[in-house]
Amino acid sequence: SNDFIHPYSQIINVANFYDNLAFNRTHIMVTNNKEAMRAMLEVGTKAPDFTLPDMNGDMHSLSDYEGQKVVLYFYPKDMTAGCTSQACSFGELYPQFREAGAVVLGVSKDTVASHKRFEEKHGLPFTLLSDPEMKVIEAYGALQVGTTKAGNVSRRTIRSTYLIDEEGIITRAFGKVRAKDNPRQMLDELLRQSPVGLFVGTPIVQIPYTLAL
Repeated sequence: SNDFIHPYSQIINVANFYDNLAFNRTHIMVTNNKEAMRAMLEVGTKAPDFTLPDMNGDMHSLSDYEGQKVVLYFYPKDMTAGCTSQACSFGELYPQFREAGAVVLGVSKDTVASHKRFEEKHGLPFTLLSDPEMKVIEAYGALQVGTTKAGNVSRRTIRSTYLIDEEGIITRAFGKVRAKDNPRQMLDELLRQSPVGLFVGTPIVQIPYTLAL
């Protein structure tokens, strides 16, 4: 009969439904208040180069860090509770990041002067980059654009983090991360990829052994 529906087709349809749902959640988000977020960059692709000023006004390009791993994180605003917690946690763990061969770069739309105050107040040991026009933030899929109740366009940064290898290839990408958990999350990811990751910060213990002849 033409009306017969094979049970396997129902299973496939359900699977396709969940695949599409997962795709929509992870690639493009459109909410009821008409906010949209561009897709994050994919793991395995070349990280786009950029040049931005740091908290001292010195210019930094991503390509300057070739040969080192880079933890590149985007955050909404200096001095706010969540961003302060995240930055201070990165600062506390920074010696371990360096020991594992990585640098940390924080990017927000704040001004150079704001970054300087943020760095000095909390003694941050890593580089903060200023992206007031949000071009780099947008290029890395960390920009969310929406409309306010008054009809004005709003642009805000979604807390997002990338791990980039020595050749500039993205090896990890995390969007909408938790501020307090993200630094430890990124250090764990870094150590998993490091050939000496299991030994970083770990004392050497001599283990006795015998040889079976």
